[in-house]
Amino acid sequence: MAEATATAPRFCDLLKSGIKFIEKEIQSKTRRIDRLQQELAELMSQLNPDPAQIDVRKREIRELESELESDRAQLNAFQEEFSILCRP
Repeated sequence: MAEATATAPRFCDLLKSGIKFIEKEIQSKTRRIDRLQQELAELMSQLNPDPAQIDVRKREIRELESELESDRAQLNAFQEEFSILCRP
């Protein structure tokens, strides 16, 4: 029984670390998407924009947005788990 209670704080610490990590990833990817959108806007405003570069930026944005969706779902799951299992 003592082993189970000793495991819970470690598990909660792992969850808390995971939550912080995912939050940082979300912030980083959000900033990256913002930069890519600015680059895309600049490319598209050129007189003769390079369609290949535009496609690359659009693909990068889509991929990051997909990753963000997954990250947010994982963050939500971790936060729910933490609130259920690690109440003070």
